[in-house]
Amino acid sequence: MKRAYLIEIKPTTEQISKIRQTIGVCRYVYNLYISKNKEAYESEGKFLSGYDFSKWLNNIHTKECDQWIKEVSSKAVKQAIMNGDKAFKRFFKGLSKFPQFVG
Repeated sequence: MKRAYLIEIKPTTEQISKIRQTIGVCRYVYNLYISKNKEAYESEGKFLSGYDFSKWLNNIHTKECDQWIKEVSSKAVKQAIMNGDKAFKRFFKGLSKFPQFVG
């Protein structure tokens, strides 16, 4: 028999703020990845891998205006990139439609 446990979390206002910030950054990074790949696909027919985008994103972080991306967990940002990468790979294999922006 399988059991499931339901655990209710009660985050503080500071934790709620951090959760919302993390979700917002992940949404921004995912949409940025989709946007960059859409441009590359339409102009050159190429696909930017998640690994290459991650390297590009790390280099762009040197600008002061993009420092807010570094304020959240790097693992969450990396997962957002990998989710975008997986969406594009599924598109190229013909398993799904072109990836959509997350709103």
